Amino acid sequence: MSKHEYQPHWVKGKIIKDGLRQSSDRYEAIKKFGYFSFRLASDFDCHVTMVEKDPKCSKKLQELCIENDLENVCLLKHKFSVESLKALARVERFDVILAMSVVHYFPDANEIMDIMKSMCDNLLVELPTEKDAANPDVVKKIVVPKNAVLLGEFPTHINSH
Repeated sequence: MSKHEYQPHWVKGKIIKDGLRQSSDRYEAIKKFGYFSFRLASDFDCHVTMVEKDPKCSKKLQELCIENDLENVCLLKHKFSVESLKALARVERFDVILAMSVVHYFPDANEIMDIMKSMCDNLLVELPTEKDAANPDVVKKIVVPKNAVLLGEFPTHINSH
């Protein structure tokens, strides 16, 4: 298993392989908005676009796309930069964007959240809170918007918080 396989593998209505993180509690918190990729596509009448940069993870996601046989799911194998995300924001609009443990991998997480918010009606961001999170200098500078709603706090694969 790749160190980046946080989420369980979901195929046709059930978990076929656990991920590094427990996800059912996170699902319950965001259920009114949807769920992670395959589950969202299975549970709701919607189109889902997944983005993955890691070659191992994108290969596995492609296999899961085939296994799920869902016509409403698209996988983009892409490493977004600020520039490519801005370009997408100029031409695309989404109802919901789930940014699950990704914004702190950009040099300026606040800028990335602003760009994402400009292209959707609802932005759900999972922010790192553990002291061992990647890119601690970026994490320290994250500003939670005043109108943000806390959906919950969940344990990570790094520690028990």
